[in-house]
Amino acid sequence: ERMDLQTGAQKSAEYLKLDPGGVVLAGSAGQPDVGFDGSGFLSVFMGKNADDIFGARFTPAGVFLDASPFPITTGSDDQSEPRIASKPGEHLVLWPSSPWGTPSDVGARRVASDGKLIGPGPIDVALGANPQSSPAVASDGQGFLWVWEDQRGVTGRDLLSARVASDGGLLDSGVVAVATAVDGQEAPRVAFDSQRYFVVWHDRRDGGLDVYGARVDDQGQVLDPGGFGAVT
Repeated sequence: ERMDLQTGAQKSAEYLKLDPGGVVLAGSAGQPDVGFDGSGFLSVFMGKNADDIFGARFTPAGVFLDASPFPITTGSDDQSEPRIASKPGEHLVLWPSSPWGTPSDVGARRVASDGKLIGPGPIDVALGANPQSSPAVASDGQGFLWVWEDQRGVTGRDLLSARVASDGGLLDSGVVAVATAVDGQEAPRVAFDSQRYFVVWHDRRDGGLDVYGARVDDQGQVLDPGGFGAVT
């Protein structure tokens, strides 16, 4: 059964589970995310032997396109919590990276539909003396908007954002603050509705843990500076 949102009437609907019990994308891996580029899916996740990020492609019919997961970023740093957004023909993968004993930064890598990595290496999304973490990303079909927690300020964890073009270049000369209220903003998520982005997050400005949101236009301008309480 599903609810008709306009009439409130119950309407019967039949849903077919295409993969009963699920299928294994990668053994002993974790923290997955997935994107769709208009022709196929890319799932990204932490590797099983090290804190590296791997990917696996599959078709809408559930057919795997890679003999085994391929590396997106590896190395001595502690990479985790990958996030992905997709546009036609391309995916953008973000992750926080913590070299041993240093605060975390955020890096990114472009991945083509054929699984090839685009560009000479990772893109530096957020660098600073204090930790940057918990990235989120969405696409408007051409470029991307990424949002992350940043502790470079004096009010705790703030939410900052930046845009990247279809060629991987940064579109803004500096980062844009989405919310910098006292006591911290955390765990951002972002989506695009064909006209603007919408960012939501945990917010502690009132002493509890509330959900706030803010709209961001396709030029990176925050339409609701500081955000508004969505759920309190």
